[in-house]
Amino acid sequence: MPVINIKSNDSAGKLKLQKFAEEISIKTGIVVSRLQIIAEYYPSEDFFTDNVHSIIHIAISEKNDKNTIQELMKACVSIAAKQFNVEENRIAVTAYPVGIGYLLANNHFI
Repeated sequence: MPVINIKSNDSAGKLKLQKFAEEISIKTGIVVSRLQIIAEYYPSEDFFTDNVHSIIHIAISEKNDKNTIQELMKACVSIAAKQFNVEENRIAVTAYPVGIGYLLANNHFI
């Protein structure tokens, strides 16, 4: 269950998160219901970067192999670039494989 956090300048417009999730699912095979996506938008004075339009952070189980994680990273770049209408090289992605972690959702530990 990857958690995808997208941070962008608020002048960039807003992502369509449902469409983003559906396209991630198509490109990676991850079921939409397993995706957790959060978008955060910041005013220009709070989002400094010289050439990056958005920064995406992914937390994902380390049980996923490197190739799977990299496919997810590339899919996020491709979809975000398309929705923000920018070149892919303007989107940065970091992935954080998580070894031990706990998730409480719907009052159940997963």
